[in-house]
Amino acid sequence: MNRIGKARRLAPSDVKAMQQQRQALEKPGFHRTRP
Repeated sequence: MNRIGKARRLAPSDVKAMQQQRQALEKPGFHRTRP
């Protein structure tokens, strides 16, 4: 619920930027670079 509330306060461009960052972090192999 808190996430949705915060997302609504942000501008649509900010929400898109956050989603892009999240997708970049979730790219396959990103976590696996660490031993």
